[in-house]
Amino acid sequence: MTLINFVAANQKYYAFNLLSVFIMVFWSVQYLLQHLLVQTQLSDQLLQPLILILQLPQTPQFRHARPGKFFLSVNGMDYLLPLRLTVRNVLTRRITMNIVFLGIDLAKNFFQLCGLNQAGKPVYTKRTGRKELLQTLANIPACLIGIEASTGAFYWQREFEKLGHKVKVISPQYVKPFVRGQKNDGNDAQAIAVALMQPTMQFVPPKSPEQQDIQALHRARQRIVNHRTATVCQIRGLLLDRGIPIGSAVSRARRAIPLILEDAENGLSSRMRRTIAEL
Repeated sequence: MTLINFVAANQKYYAFNLLSVFIMVFWSVQYLLQHLLVQTQLSDQLLQPLILILQLPQTPQFRHARPGKFFLSVNGMDYLLPLRLTVRNVLTRRITMNIVFLGIDLAKNFFQLCGLNQAGKPVYTKRTGRKELLQTLANIPACLIGIEASTGAFYWQREFEKLGHKVKVISPQYVKPFVRGQKNDGNDAQAIAVALMQPTMQFVPPKSPEQQDIQALHRARQRIVNHRTATVCQIRGLLLDRGIPIGSAVSRARRAIPLILEDAENGLSSRMRRTIAEL
């Protein structure tokens, strides 16, 4: 009888403890489910029954992490998705911004990107290194890319086109009118993107590797020709200081210089003869 009386007397105390344990377990389950919903990308169809049954608390952090029609702010607008939860996938090209025009300011080590939407509003800016550039563009949906005509422009054009983008090369003189504010990488990239939008913009024709090889050959030949012309002009000046004029044509100088060096009566010293012969 004593045990029965003791249990009867403390019935309310045991009931209160059981209720406390139940509440603690329920809150723990709520917290775990809330953490699971935030970390996973579940659809709203799966979220709706859990929200209605468990009555998950719509805390600001929870609404911020899971924007949607079931997690609305006080004024009824969706919260922005934080950058740490932005999904980027190289294969599916998932990204939150709608980039239509992308301007890239080319450099040696670091590249500045500026993306515009169809209306010309900046929606994407990023500074990336040389090693990460292709990986960054592989994660962006296919768009129209603009770059300035500079060293390496045609190489990057071919690399960007391999990723599915359309690439246009613009002459720097056509980009300059669209630069706003001080000249820096960010403003230059935005100016390239704005110039890319112009319907009457003139673009530089692309060049294949074979065309660049021929161009390199012509440039090497031109350097040799310029060096030869400068050498002939220098020799003409040295001989003219000694009162010995020769023609300006390369063919005339080629015939006259050996004869002048062999002439022992023209007044040239042995040192001057050696100097001209070495040139």
